[in-house]
Amino acid sequence: MKKVLIRHLLLIKFKQSAKFSELEEIMVLFESLTNKIEGILSVECGVNDNPDNKNKVYTHLVMITFENDEYRRNYLMHPEHVELKKIFKPLVEELIVFDYKVLLLQNELDKKGTIY
Repeated sequence: MKKVLIRHLLLIKFKQSAKFSELEEIMVLFESLTNKIEGILSVECGVNDNPDNKNKVYTHLVMITFENDEYRRNYLMHPEHVELKKIFKPLVEELIVFDYKVLLLQNELDKKGTIY
């Protein structure tokens, strides 16, 4: 048996005009999605901490893990996501979005006991 999760990554460079309080609000709003949109298993937000400065221009990351592809598709059109984008997009200078599948085999699921 296998389970396929979907990871949705955002690499973000915010505009210099974006205030710290606005960035904090955005990260809190992303993290709150786990309680608002079905199928989101986790949301992680972070600031680059690479000592080699290989992050190019990107300073922040958001990683959302979905239970499956159907939940990701629902998220993309969900009203909470649409509203978040209205606040998020005006603050963004550059953005990379990268989605990928995570395949968990039964023996991996057994070792963990649970996915999250």
